[in-house]
Amino acid sequence: MKLTIIIAAALAALSASAQAPYKAIVPMPGLEAGSKVYLYNFDNGEKLDSAAVKDGAAVFKGEIDEPCVVRIIADDQRYGSFILEQGTTAFNQTMRRGVGSMYNDMYNVLADSASTYEKKYSETKDDAAREKIFTDYLAFLKGAIEENIDNPISLIFFTDYAYYIEVPEMLAFVEKHPELKEYARVRKLMEGANRKLATSAGKPFADFESTHDGVTKRLSDYVGKGNYVLVDFFASWCGPCMREIPVIKEIRQKYADKGLQVLGVAVWDKPEDTLGAIKRMQIPWDCMLNTGNTATDLYGIPAIPCIMLINPEGTIVFRDLQGEELKAAVDREMEGK
Repeated sequence: MKLTIIIAAALAALSASAQAPYKAIVPMPGLEAGSKVYLYNFDNGEKLDSAAVKDGAAVFKGEIDEPCVVRIIADDQRYGSFILEQGTTAFNQTMRRGVGSMYNDMYNVLADSASTYEKKYSETKDDAAREKIFTDYLAFLKGAIEENIDNPISLIFFTDYAYYIEVPEMLAFVEKHPELKEYARVRKLMEGANRKLATSAGKPFADFESTHDGVTKRLSDYVGKGNYVLVDFFASWCGPCMREIPVIKEIRQKYADKGLQVLGVAVWDKPEDTLGAIKRMQIPWDCMLNTGNTATDLYGIPAIPCIMLINPEGTIVFRDLQGEELKAAVDREMEGK
């Protein structure tokens, strides 16, 4: 009995010693005194801490088991992110980064280096030179992840790196660095990547449904019925989505008499906002409303717009193309070129 108590006390002391105190000072000049500001874990979405604005800033104090990336949220608005870690971190509103603590300062050096690649790329006009800069940028991201595989900096850069590389390469990279699987966000990216592979070109479409105003619609109500269907996953708030609408209208006008139909799938959007965009953009095709995350989770869609062409038999011809590439790919399929 005494031994059990001693062991329990020792474990409690060890657990307590594993925690480290933190202090984060976040200027919030736009909020009134007393307004609540929250820190959410970027990885799993959990609320970690809250503080009231006083003298133009929210000051967070507490203990943390291990460093993590956090988002600053107030009034349902995101104000930036930083690494919550032992010691004192000051959030720089201009940079939208944390400064003054170990991992934040390490990240800032790397982030500044990443910005030089982005600046060079935007200023370069030669295609071959731009491709070389992009290749170098990917190598930089990969190196930054591997050098920081034991801390949250790896998560920040991996979310960028995963966006630019092909799905098989991303999955192989995670298998090579299993430490990344400790992050919920990485596991979700892997799940989405596998779903994307399962709904890639040459695979049959995956069915889903949505209900709005008591009416349920299914993707299978439109596809696999003997016509080509161009499916546009979009949202009213998405600028790139709205820019693709005229492109889709042009494609529809060109091939409507050859059996091409268009279907809009509204994701991550309120039905009333979607309906407003349909009216504003004068979208003439049918749309499935209120799909939430259902469609994007099923198809492994990390960003929108996502546009795919499904053939009369219900097989996906291609996906994830936009603009001129989209028009050219539809032309090849519809003209048999």
